[in-house]
Amino acid sequence: MVLTIRTQIDSHKQNRSFKAMFGLKGNITMTSQTGIIRSFNPVEKIGLITSDLGGDIRFDASQVCSHSQPSSGSMVEFSLDDSSNKLKAVKIRFI
Repeated sequence: MVLTIRTQIDSHKQNRSFKAMFGLKGNITMTSQTGIIRSFNPVEKIGLITSDLGGDIRFDASQVCSHSQPSSGSMVEFSLDDSSNKLKAVKIRFI
């Protein structure tokens, strides 16, 4: 089950509390987070985004919706996914 929520929850811990509060099981994907790419390792193709709401979120370069390579300081919009029990940014696009 994937449930899209139109509110922004800024940490994995709060995400788990939200799921528990509503008795939800399965994956929760949230939309329209924004942030700045803090770092990117082109060899491993992974990086960190600092969310405008606070906290760092991991991402994989395969989730970037662009032919450009991510670089530090780029502003991005993304969704959050915890399907693997680890919070990560998906559907990343440059803004």
